[in-house]
Amino acid sequence: PPSLRRASRAFADACNQAGVRQSMSAIGSSADNALAESFNAAFKRETLQAARFEVKARRYLSSSAV
Repeated sequence: PPSLRRASRAFADACNQAGVRQSMSAIGSSADNALAESFNAAFKRETLQAARFEVKARRYLSSSAV
């Protein structure tokens, strides 16, 4: 669509003005996004797993406190 092309062009122009080089990785190449994958894994491990543990601990404490 024309509006998408305008937005893409505007984004590319803004990147050029800011001195940012745009790059695209090959489709399905996990090596190119290793940093993002590493961050997501750490986030899941440190945040989501901890939240599940907290819920389980709360349930255990509330049931054994009787």
